[in-house]
Amino acid sequence: MANTIKSALGAVFAPVSKYFEAARTQRALSSLSDELLRDIGIERAQIASIARSAAQQDIPKEKPLGATLVVLHGEKAVAKDKQELPLAA
Repeated sequence: MANTIKSALGAVFAPVSKYFEAARTQRALSSLSDELLRDIGIERAQIASIARSAAQQDIPKEKPLGATLVVLHGEKAVAKDKQELPLAA
């Protein structure tokens, strides 16, 4: 019974959550300069569409997409997870 209620509430609130996520993404992208948008391959006219599309995808929020922080220490680079990486020549 509790799972049924939880599922029903999730179905009701999911579109509302996605709407606010799209609005948040649209505000963030709209705040970028034209130069930054051009650098990432987005035209200002595409922002609303991109924000709606991103909100419809279920991308985990707890994991960054593709970025790894690398700190340089002497002759080796140390990634965020402390794995040593050789420096490029």
